[in-house]
Amino acid sequence: MVFVGFGFLMTFLRRYSFGAVALNMVASAVVFLEAVLFVGASQQVFWNQDATHIEIGIKLLIDCSFCAASGMIAFGAVIGKTSPTQLLWLVIAQVPLYAVNQHLVIYTFKALDMGGSIVIHLFGAYYGLAASLMISRNQPGKGEEHPKSTGSYLNDIFSMVGTLFLWLYWPSFNGALASFLCVVNTVFSLMGSTIATFAMSALVHQGKMNMIHVQNSTLAGGVAIGAACTLRMTPGGSVVVGAAAGAISVLGFTYLTPFLNRKIGLGDTCGVHNLHGMPAILAGLVAGLAALGQDSDFLNYSTGKMQLGYQVLAMVVTMGIAIGGGLVVGLVLSTCNPSSAPELMQHELFDDGAWWNSPGALSNLVHRPLTTANTLPPLFRIPAMRALPDDLYPLEPLSHTFMTYDNSHHFSSICSRNRFLDPVVRMLHDPLEPLSHAFMTYDNSKHSNRSHHRAGDSSRHSNRSHQGAHGVGDTAFSITIKPNQAKTGANRPRWNRRPTWIVPKQPWIASGCWKDRTTHRK
Repeated sequence: MVFVGFGFLMTFLRRYSFGAVALNMVASAVVFLEAVLFVGASQQVFWNQDATHIEIGIKLLIDCSFCAASGMIAFGAVIGKTSPTQLLWLVIAQVPLYAVNQHLVIYTFKALDMGGSIVIHLFGAYYGLAASLMISRNQPGKGEEHPKSTGSYLNDIFSMVGTLFLWLYWPSFNGALASFLCVVNTVFSLMGSTIATFAMSALVHQGKMNMIHVQNSTLAGGVAIGAACTLRMTPGGSVVVGAAAGAISVLGFTYLTPFLNRKIGLGDTCGVHNLHGMPAILAGLVAGLAALGQDSDFLNYSTGKMQLGYQVLAMVVTMGIAIGGGLVVGLVLSTCNPSSAPELMQHELFDDGAWWNSPGALSNLVHRPLTTANTLPPLFRIPAMRALPDDLYPLEPLSHTFMTYDNSHHFSSICSRNRFLDPVVRMLHDPLEPLSHAFMTYDNSKHSNRSHHRAGDSSRHSNRSHQGAHGVGDTAFSITIKPNQAKTGANRPRWNRRPTWIVPKQPWIASGCWKDRTTHRK
C-alpha cells in the first residue's frame, strides 16, 4: 500500500509522475529505516529502563510501515512544491514527532485507534498541511491556480491504479494487528464511501462525476472507520460512517479546498485534508460516541464516557504536535538554504523535469535555451510546423517538451518573424496541453499534418469554466472544439467542403491564412 498505492495515487499531476512514484519510493525507504530506530526506541527502550536494545519483530515492522504511510500523507500535501532534498528533510524530521505522538496516543491516553486514523492519518495530514502553508507562502502560483497543478486523462488512469490498490488492501491495513472484526467494519465502510462519493460528486457537478473525487473520496471510509474498527458495530452503522466520510470528502474537494487556497494559501496539492484530515477527525468522534454503548471488554477504560474524553484529548494533542512541528519544519525548509541551491521558479513548480534525466526523450532536444530559428532542432525548423513526424502521435511528447522545461519564452523572437508560430507559442504559456487534447480527442493521427494549424490560440477561452474530468474551474486547461459551422453552398470555401474539427472564433485564422487558399493548404 505504501510503495504502490500512495505512489500511483499521486501520479494525477501530469508533469510530476516520476516524482510521485520514485520519490515516494525513496522517501518511504528512508522513513521506514528511521522508524526502526525511533519507533522501536519509543516502544521498547525509552519507557523501559531494563531494555538496552531494540528487538525487531513483525509488530515493529508493521508499525514502521504505518510511519512510512504517515510520511507519504505529508508528502501529498507538498508534492510538486519542494525539491527532493527538501522532501527528504521534511519526512526525516517527521519520524521523531510521530514516535512521540504514537506513544502518547496509544500507551498514555489509551485511545481507540487500531486502524491508525489518529496516529497515522490525522498526524500526517496536518503535519504536511502546516509545512505546505509555510513552504507555499513565498511561492508564486501555488495551489489550484497554477496551470500545472492539474491532471490529464492518462494521469488520472494511473492514479486510479493506486486508488484501487489502496481500496482493496485497506481492510488488511486496518486489521493488520487486530481481529476479523476490523476487516468486516472496514469493508462495509468502504462500500458506503464509494456509493456516497459517486452520488455526491454527480450532485455537486450537475450530473457529472469528477475523477478527483473518485480517486480520493472513495477511500475516506477506510480512514473514518479506522479508530472504531475494533468495536461491535452493525453493518448498517459502518456503511453510514463510510457514506458520511465520502460525502464530507467530496464537499471538501469542491468547496473547502479552494476556499483555503484562496484565503490563506494552504496549497494542499493532493487534497490530504479531505481524504485524511477531516475523515480522521470523524473517525475519532465516531469511536468515542460508539464507545458509549459498548461493553467494557471492547474499551480501554471502564466506561464509554472516559473513552470518549480520551479520544478527544488524543486528537487535540495529535493536531497540536503535527501542526506545531509542521510549521517549524516548513519554516526552516523555506528559509534555510545551506547548499545555496536556487529556489524553485514558478515554471518549475509541479514539474519534475528538473530532477530527472530521460535519455532519448524529445525534451532533451530543447532543454537548452533557444534564441534564433537556426538553433531550433530539426522538428521545429519549419515556418508553420506543418511537417510533424508520423511517430509523434499522440502529441503528448510535444506538450511534455514545453511544459517540463518551459522553453516557450525562448520562442518570442521567432514568433515575431513568423505569424504562424505566434498562436502556438502563446498557447505554450497556457500551456500546450489543450493542443495535445485537441489531437488526441478529436483528431486521428493521419489528420494531424493537415489540421495542426487549426488548434489556434486558447487565450479567448481563459475565462470559461472547465468542469471536466479534473474538476478545475475558471481555467484554460482545455479548449472548446466543435464542428465547423461555415455556410454551405456558394459561400462555403471549396477546400472546406468536408466536415472538419476546428477551434471556433480564432482571430488569427480569420485574419491571416484562413482567407488565403494557397497559404491555408500549405
